[in-house]
Amino acid sequence: MRLKHIKLAGFKSFVDPTKVPFEQQMTAVVGPNGCGKSNIIDAVRWVLGESSAKNLRGDAMTDVIFNGAASRKPVGQASVELVFEDVAGHLQDSLAGKVAERNEISIRRVVTRDATNTYFLNGAKCRRKDITDIFLGTGLGPRSYAIIEQGMISRLIESKPQELRIFIEEAAGISKYKERRRDTENRIRHTRENLERLSDIRAELAIQIDKLHQQSEAAKRFKKLKFDERKFKAELAVLRWQQFQEKSDSHQARLTKTQAQIEDLVVLQNKRDNDLFQAKQKLTVGGENIGELQQKKLTLSKNIARAEQNIKHLKQQQLIAQQDSANANEQISQARQAIESEQEKVALLTETLSMQMPDLMENEEEIATLQDALEQLLQAQELAQQKWQQQHLAKTQRKEMAMQLQSKIDAAKALIEAAKNRQQQINDALASLSTDEVIKEQQQQFSEEHAMLSQQHAQIEESLAESQASIEQLQGELSEHQQTYSAKQASHTFVSNSAEKLSQQLSTQQDWQKQQAQWLSEQGVALQQGLAEQLNVETKWQSAMELVLFDWLGAHVINELPNSVECDSVSLVLGLNKDEVAAKANTLASQVTGASGLNYLLNNILLAKDFQQAKTMLGNLSESQSIVTEDGLWMSNHFVRKGSQDSSQGVLSLHQELESLTEQQQALSQWLDDHQDSTQLIASRLEVAREERLALQQQLQQLSSQMAQCKQSLALVEQELELQTGQRQQLVDDLAFVEEQIEQEQMQLLMLEEEQLVAEGAEQDDVEIDNEDEQAQLQSKAKTLQHELQQANQKRHQLTAQIEQAKSQKHSSEQHKLRLEEQLEHFKAQLETRRAQFEEQAAPLLEDEEQLQIWLQDVVEVDEKLAYINEHLSSAQQEVEALERDKQATTDQLITLKEQVAKQHLDAESYKLRAQQALEQLDELDVRLKDVQAEMPAEAKESQWQAQLARISKDIGRLGPINLAAIDEYDEQLARKEYLDQQDQDLNDAIETLEGAIAKIDRETRQKFKETFEQVNTDLKSLFPKVFGGGSAYLDLTGDDMLDTGVTIMARPPGKKNSTIHLLSGGEKALTALSLVFAIFRLNPAPFCMLDEVDAPLDDANVGRFCNLVKEMSQTVQFVYISHNKIAMEMASHLTGVTMFEPGVSRMVAVDIDEAIAMAELS
Repeated sequence: MRLKHIKLAGFKSFVDPTKVPFEQQMTAVVGPNGCGKSNIIDAVRWVLGESSAKNLRGDAMTDVIFNGAASRKPVGQASVELVFEDVAGHLQDSLAGKVAERNEISIRRVVTRDATNTYFLNGAKCRRKDITDIFLGTGLGPRSYAIIEQGMISRLIESKPQELRIFIEEAAGISKYKERRRDTENRIRHTRENLERLSDIRAELAIQIDKLHQQSEAAKRFKKLKFDERKFKAELAVLRWQQFQEKSDSHQARLTKTQAQIEDLVVLQNKRDNDLFQAKQKLTVGGENIGELQQKKLTLSKNIARAEQNIKHLKQQQLIAQQDSANANEQISQARQAIESEQEKVALLTETLSMQMPDLMENEEEIATLQDALEQLLQAQELAQQKWQQQHLAKTQRKEMAMQLQSKIDAAKALIEAAKNRQQQINDALASLSTDEVIKEQQQQFSEEHAMLSQQHAQIEESLAESQASIEQLQGELSEHQQTYSAKQASHTFVSNSAEKLSQQLSTQQDWQKQQAQWLSEQGVALQQGLAEQLNVETKWQSAMELVLFDWLGAHVINELPNSVECDSVSLVLGLNKDEVAAKANTLASQVTGASGLNYLLNNILLAKDFQQAKTMLGNLSESQSIVTEDGLWMSNHFVRKGSQDSSQGVLSLHQELESLTEQQQALSQWLDDHQDSTQLIASRLEVAREERLALQQQLQQLSSQMAQCKQSLALVEQELELQTGQRQQLVDDLAFVEEQIEQEQMQLLMLEEEQLVAEGAEQDDVEIDNEDEQAQLQSKAKTLQHELQQANQKRHQLTAQIEQAKSQKHSSEQHKLRLEEQLEHFKAQLETRRAQFEEQAAPLLEDEEQLQIWLQDVVEVDEKLAYINEHLSSAQQEVEALERDKQATTDQLITLKEQVAKQHLDAESYKLRAQQALEQLDELDVRLKDVQAEMPAEAKESQWQAQLARISKDIGRLGPINLAAIDEYDEQLARKEYLDQQDQDLNDAIETLEGAIAKIDRETRQKFKETFEQVNTDLKSLFPKVFGGGSAYLDLTGDDMLDTGVTIMARPPGKKNSTIHLLSGGEKALTALSLVFAIFRLNPAPFCMLDEVDAPLDDANVGRFCNLVKEMSQTVQFVYISHNKIAMEMASHLTGVTMFEPGVSRMVAVDIDEAIAMAELS
């Protein structure tokens, strides 16, 4: 089997789909540093199932996905595919059926940004375990000896004994056996767990089957008792139907008689209703007359009230009109006075305006004169100003030219000074740049820091693993403790429920007990506890006491006898402490406390140990005495009795069982309280362990962050070294440019200084005409005129304002006068209107007063008529009341009879309903009335049948809760237990088989490991002298057990007697490791071998030996190696180059050495 090619897409720097072929036995991968050569080795390791990102030179598994470059965006997934050819007969037997029809297989792995890994085998999805299982024993795998990466060749020699053992196991092909052994142990563990669960289930089933057996027997007895109960219920229902039917017929006869009496009373009541109607008719006619008179009186009252209201309103209106007229006269007088005041104010303002107008006209003439003089002065000043500006303009132009020249000279000097400063800065910058040695020291420092952080990271990972193991142990303890606690809690619940059911069973009363208690309550008799509750019997005599007392144990205890006994079933015991009788020795009374009132009975029952002793005592018994034994045998000279006809437990035994359950409940409660604290303690310890794990995880995350920062700082230092080199060259170029700029600016400065000398000579020849005095005189005169003009304007403004104010006040006064005159006219018109209204209201007021007197006279006449009619209606009302009393008496008598009818009908219907209910009970029992009457005995009585039902109900009650499905459940659970017993046997047989398989695997593993170790040791001893030209090397075991012993290596090059292999140089360690690897390859050659710069620490001579050895091994093994050594490159039959034309993106370039040589020879 050989590796045909690799397909990469999005894996690290191989962003584009790239195919790397391996057509020859020796393929060398070459290229500059950092171009992505080692990514090919990482890709092979990754696709073979590598799960550690650290071994892939990353922090997370998603780091293998291309993360972008300067001109490329990141991709979403990485994919690597390996294609193998000539695979037949080289892979695991489990895969033989899948590849029998093909000569090559492909294995592909894909990872996405969300860390989802997918594996494919020949294009079909599979598990990671499927991939690793394929290559077990072939020397391939994520950690195999066939893939040697950078630095791994020296670590191989310095690895721990157990790590070195892995390479020997892979060479021996026992890794697949170890994997199978591990699977077998897991199966055994799972099987034992299943056995534990199965044992628990079987134990529970055994308990459940015992209970179900008891329940099934109880269910069978329950069915028999229910059949008898059904028979007695049916016959009792027939008896009740007969009784209720007779009572219903009797009440129906009385109902018919009462209804006849009701019919007679109805005829009498109709006659009295007719008389009452005629009397009420008379009242109605008189009432109608009264109604008409009252309606007339009401109308008159309304008219009188309305007239009085109108009179009152008209008088109020006249009063208001008089008041308004007085107010109007006063307002007219005030308006006339205000008009006269406004007229005087207008005359005064008119006089003031006539005095101010001449002053305003005089002021305006003065302002016009001043404006003309000022305008002439300003024209003369403007002419002088124009002349001066022309002279000053020429002088200013010359000064500006001189200033421009001076500015250019200053700028040139500033540029020269700035250039010199820039020159000094460049020189300082060149001097301040660090040397390459300093940056390299920083680089070394960061590398050492990264190594130290990696070591701390590994230590914290170990601590985290220990913390995780502690947490799992505590979780196991907590789970076990909780299971025990839950089991105890379940037991506590079961005991509590059992006690509660038993208490309910003891407190449940039979029907006759309930009827008896109700009857005693109606009689007013006080009840004490039940007889069974007051007794305290020795345990061994409980069955004897239950046999003697039997139904008496359910009796009620009373203090005094009732007046009568009306119940069908009565069982009463007079107060036990009344007239106490001392208990005699060796009698049943001596074994009982709390029953002194029964000692008269129990003193006549002697005690015997067994039947033989009792039989010997019979000759000495009197007529009233008997004997009882411990096992419940009661006998005398006239009878022998033992046990009860029902299988239910006795009352005294139930009381004792209840006490026992109560004690168990208290003990379980105490245990639960005690162990709750220990559960909380384990939970708190678990919480502390989890917090420690969280702290370790945070430390691990912090160290990872520090490692990333250190790695980034190292990259920054390297970048700084490259940047500093470029800066130095840039500064040298800038310095040459600045020096050239200084020379050019100095030449420009000389030319500007010459121009400045010429301009200064021309300025001295100019003569300036000074007219500043003339301008000052003109400006002074102009200011004087402007001041006088301003004062005149201010005076005009004041006069204008006074005039306008007087005009405004005059206008306001005239407007106010007009408004007052309008108000005066309005008040006069209002006064006339009020006078007219007063005259109009006088006539209606007289009319309303006359009409009011007429209506008052009519009301007096209506009152007289009403008094007459009321007097005649009073006698008619007395007659109606007498008739209504007679009617009410008849009605009361009818109501009484109807109530009797209703009660009789209700009683008849009640008995009828009860009879119907009795028939419905027969329907519910699914029996027919005629069949029950035919089978029912003639002497059957309801009380006797009720007693029989009570006894049956008591027997059913003693059975307790019944599970009718217990019979079928018992059969099902019994069959299930037999099946589980068979499963238990099968599991034990399976464990024995698996343990035998493990023993066989161990034997084969020991044998194969021993043979492989000896063969690899022999090959190492022969290869080492060949590689080194002498010396010796050997392998050694650290223990005696071949299953877990470690492997160490010792090597001594020629002329050296080192005590440990760690004293060898890097090159010697590399050659020793290669010797070991090639020794393993001789025994079990892997399909291919990948070497990543393993020749880096070797000199040319050792590289030659290494190349010869590889060339020799290439006859049986396919080699793919990465190298920078020319000798190693020359050895390859096929060169594959990796380049990085585009930053961050790797590409492939392949060269066939044989074809290249052939082309060279042809040319």
